[in-house]
Amino acid sequence: AEDRIPPRSSASPSSDWREHAVCRTEHIHIDVFFKAGLWSLARSICSRCPVRADCLDEELAIEGGCNTWGRHGFRGGLTPNERNDIKHLRRIA
Repeated sequence: AEDRIPPRSSASPSSDWREHAVCRTEHIHIDVFFKAGLWSLARSICSRCPVRADCLDEELAIEGGCNTWGRHGFRGGLTPNERNDIKHLRRIA
């Protein structure tokens, strides 16, 4: 999962990164990010998003200490299990 962490975006920290998110600027149905059968499509959408790192950072902060079952949806370019792996790697680093 560590190799899936995107580089930091070039968006200014003071700007609202969400305005630049591909999922917000294109007409994409929300189900793509919440139905596991559509996550390959979600991954392709996130892979071209310029603010993917910001999205992932925010999601990891929001999830905090939740276990995998407390997390929902494909966010920041990762599945709940992949985000859980990132959290685990950060704890042991």
